[in-house]
Amino acid sequence: MNQVFSSTVKSSDHRLSNYLIESINAFSVMMKIPVTYMDSEGDIRLEWGEEYKVCSHSHQYGDPSSPCGRNLLSSLNYASQLGEPYIFVCRGGLVKIAVALLHGDTLVGGFLAGPIVMASLRESTVTKVLKEDSVSDADYPKLIMTMNKMSSFTPEEVSHLSVMLNNCVLSSVENAGEYFIRNERYRRQTKLNSEVRKYKMSQKAMSYPHELEKQVSQLVSSGDSQGAVDAASQLMDELYLLEAGDLEALKMKIYSLCNMLIRGLPDWDQSTIEADLSSLDTLAEEKDYDSMKRFACTFLSDLAVTYAESFYHGSSEIVKKTVKHMNKHFKEKMTLEDSANHFHVNKSYLSALFKQEMGRSFTEYLTLLRIREAKKLLKDTALNLTNIAYQCGFSDQSYFSKVFRKVEGLTPKEYRKQKRINS
Repeated sequence: MNQVFSSTVKSSDHRLSNYLIESINAFSVMMKIPVTYMDSEGDIRLEWGEEYKVCSHSHQYGDPSSPCGRNLLSSLNYASQLGEPYIFVCRGGLVKIAVALLHGDTLVGGFLAGPIVMASLRESTVTKVLKEDSVSDADYPKLIMTMNKMSSFTPEEVSHLSVMLNNCVLSSVENAGEYFIRNERYRRQTKLNSEVRKYKMSQKAMSYPHELEKQVSQLVSSGDSQGAVDAASQLMDELYLLEAGDLEALKMKIYSLCNMLIRGLPDWDQSTIEADLSSLDTLAEEKDYDSMKRFACTFLSDLAVTYAESFYHGSSEIVKKTVKHMNKHFKEKMTLEDSANHFHVNKSYLSALFKQEMGRSFTEYLTLLRIREAKKLLKDTALNLTNIAYQCGFSDQSYFSKVFRKVEGLTPKEYRKQKRINS
């Protein structure tokens, strides 16, 4: 390592591990390729293999506000969106590889390998470097000496180099899964955008998916949470194509559907109706299709569960009041005896009546409410399992994990991993 500026990332308290620094250094030494670590503001923090770096002879090198600096930072941002290495050609006509560094789901910087000579060094490339990088006549001899040291690689070898550099980063961070999640999201969005372009070019009339929308409504109203998610995902994709990628038009259609389903809830669940209407306003804040789709599917899934909970239409006021009380206080310590005392009825009588009217026992229904809340927290937050257990009314993490696995068929950790990959 030739020069160390700092091992601290400006934009956060995150530090590069020694293992990561050593891995990048080994990559640079073995491949004879310069590597630069740049923070999220575009400032250079670390450099390796500087003797192979022609950029250092440029007057604009290291200036985040220069055309070169803006281009490099833009490349790191794009690599962050991709969730994989981004190979690009710099302003001087040389090849570079960008690999983003994420802390959680936030871009804190990244590594830029290169410049690299693709195939062979041409006179036109030297001329372009001199022009774009504003190299002075006095620095010209140094530039030529540095360029003569640069190794040449075929396109296939450059692709292999990008994999090696990416693996250096992934093997050194705790959140490697975030890269794979981003990459999968990007691929799905790219595929959908391709479909939109094909649809626009075909100029074919596309009918509104009334039947699919009706199917979503029926699944939500019947309390089929997973079925609602699957159908809603398909409906979102078809509406996206129909609206040719117009997100505002798509928001209006999804808002109308959700609003109609919310108002279809039983009158006695008025507090839930008001809460859901307030939550639905969040849809207006979503800025991209992927986030909109994730929000809509989660919202409709939760709404289906709410419908499932409100199926009781019997004549027993005691059961009706008990269900409403459980819906509101399930996060607190609650037993059948507590509820019986609260409503001044016999414990055995309430237990038998509840099972008869609801089709499940008091404990089974209470578990359903708590597991539903736990699934939401596992999907939407980074809370640890102990906090989630307490927030959902479980006495401890061990018991929570045991119950969750019995109900869902997988552990809370497995559920969280599965949902993040699919989101």
